[in-house]
Amino acid sequence: MYAIIKTGGKQYRVSEGETLKIEKLDVEVGAEVVFEEVLTVVNDADVKIGKPVVEGAKVVAKVVEQGKDKKIIVFKYKAKKNERKKQGHRQPYTKVEIKKLLKSQAKSLPKQEKSFVSRTTTDEMRNRQLNFKQEIDVRGMRADEAIQTVTYFIDDATQFSARQVRILHGTGTGILKVRIREYLNAIPNVKSYRDEHVQFGGAGITVVELE
Repeated sequence: MYAIIKTGGKQYRVSEGETLKIEKLDVEVGAEVVFEEVLTVVNDADVKIGKPVVEGAKVVAKVVEQGKDKKIIVFKYKAKKNERKKQGHRQPYTKVEIKKLLKSQAKSLPKQEKSFVSRTTTDEMRNRQLNFKQEIDVRGMRADEAIQTVTYFIDDATQFSARQVRILHGTGTGILKVRIREYLNAIPNVKSYRDEHVQFGGAGITVVELE
């Protein structure tokens, strides 16, 4: 059984006993937190998809650490103007341990109707998984548009247990690549990323390894 929750503007797939990093919460270590923005709950063939959240579903977690990620360097420059700016950033995070997944307490549908709904939603998710491609092309997009597209892409990759994906952003000025990698640094389940081999696209493609 697992759930997909939303916190800090990002989505996470969680299961009981799991530990993960999320966007910083203003909560002391050892405190209990409850996530009520539960977007999806999956229990074998029983799939509940929220509109936008699953009514009555909650995820209970315990804060185990407050910290900061490794420093990233952001370098900006303007060609032919001799203007350069270099700065570092360490993204703060909160590490939590998932204690309980509480399902909706709403009354169940009649057996036949419930079976039909579950089968339909399960088929939809299966079709999405079958059609999921482990590569996305964001070339030509604005930075904010590309980040949103990559967010949905990584969410799907996580949900469908993909271990490696490729993001085609091109070379250009390099701004799109920098913004995407800044975003990847803030995602807990991103294990690492690197340039693709030069024979397969080189610096114009980022290969992402997921946990």
